[in-house]
Amino acid sequence: MLKICETCKEEFNARLSKRKYCSRKCANKKAWNAGLDTSDPRIKSYTEKMTSTVRKQYENGRRSWIEGKGHNKEIRNKMSKIVSKQYEDGREPWNKGLTIEQYPDTERSRKNFSDGWYTEKRKASFKGFGSKLELFFEKECLEENFLYTKQKCVEGKLFDFAIGNVLIEVDGDYHHCNPKKYTPDSVLQKQTIINDHIKNSIALRNGFKILRFWETDIYENPEAIRNKIMQEID
Repeated sequence: MLKICETCKEEFNARLSKRKYCSRKCANKKAWNAGLDTSDPRIKSYTEKMTSTVRKQYENGRRSWIEGKGHNKEIRNKMSKIVSKQYEDGREPWNKGLTIEQYPDTERSRKNFSDGWYTEKRKASFKGFGSKLELFFEKECLEENFLYTKQKCVEGKLFDFAIGNVLIEVDGDYHHCNPKKYTPDSVLQKQTIINDHIKNSIALRNGFKILRFWETDIYENPEAIRNKIMQEID
């Protein structure tokens, strides 16, 4: 079906009768928020409405359809290549290098990441959920009498598990680049390593011990992992 793009006025072949634009680029130019920044009252109003909606959904027990589900190896590799390509093309996260104090709307950020509804609701929703590795670790490596928290938030960073003053991270071999198996070839791996160092520093300066366990060690010798945890919390 031939149609005229409402932005560039060029003719294009539309697969759907409701399609108005020839490309995403043209559609974005017509977006209501095109060219607006976060200081615009319309953006602030929209953000507040979306935040309120998501808050109500969590309070009512609604969860994302993908929460707690994993991806197979093929999908993970595909996602890794896409993100690596974005980094190589110069695309970076908007909050790269920012501390919690530097976030826009600092008071709300502190509330959401530290002691607000977001953290509490996410803690509750993580019970019984997590990656395949996290669920295995939780079942095989944590004693039943361990009083632990999942997704402990410290200075805006989430740690996989917390037992008293001990923070525990379970690191996938590929994503976190286990030196026994991989070298950091992709940009994503390098960025993850940097983030791991930042989290280690945050844990130590807040008086926590930090334990990191590799995926291979967790699967091959969960008993040794369990004993190590017991030694650190005694």
